[in-house]
Amino acid sequence: MATTRLPPDAHPWAEPAALHLGQILTGLCALIAARFRILPSVALANRLNSFVNRTRQRLLAVFARIAAGRMPRINAPRPGRIRAPAAPRTALRLPRRHGWLILALPNEAVAYASQLETLLAQPGMADLIARHPTAARILAPLRRLLTVPEPPPTPPCPKPARATRPHPKPPAEPPAKPPAKPPAKPPAKPPAKPPAKPPAEPRSRTRLAIRLALAFQR
Repeated sequence: MATTRLPPDAHPWAEPAALHLGQILTGLCALIAARFRILPSVALANRLNSFVNRTRQRLLAVFARIAAGRMPRINAPRPGRIRAPAAPRTALRLPRRHGWLILALPNEAVAYASQLETLLAQPGMADLIARHPTAARILAPLRRLLTVPEPPPTPPCPKPARATRPHPKPPAEPPAKPPAKPPAKPPAKPPAKPPAKPPAEPRSRTRLAIRLALAFQR
């Protein structure tokens, strides 16, 4: 069995989303056409039917481009371009009250709102809408019309951490040498003793010597 290869930018939920949403919105258009007498006016029923049908066509076109691997176009404003003022709208506007269709058709519209909420809550469908803001922008008025809650805001993807080069470790310091001991002082020499004096001769001998010297001189 051959398997079809999706383009690199295609989303696997694009084709199932187009199929299921097309069935839900086609049934909703049929309900509005069958119950137009219950609505406040025929003009409002026609305007509502046209809105739902146009929303279905826009979503199918967006999902077809995604399934083909082509991103939906985003018309960015050109710098320096001056737009002409928009002409006043004369067409009938739909009520902006939240969930007003559920109030107008409480028994039948609730079933389509439940089907739409179940489809949009699928993980693949939620991922598809989160990746393509164009589809989310087209679905927003339809969510408000049928009281389908908005998806929770997706947290931003964390940025990958930059690979940091390991800083070179500083060279290991050599172990500190113990402080050098001062050279030992030589032992102090004992003070020199003065020379001993010769013992003094007794006085009697000294007198005798003096007398003998005087005797020889005579």
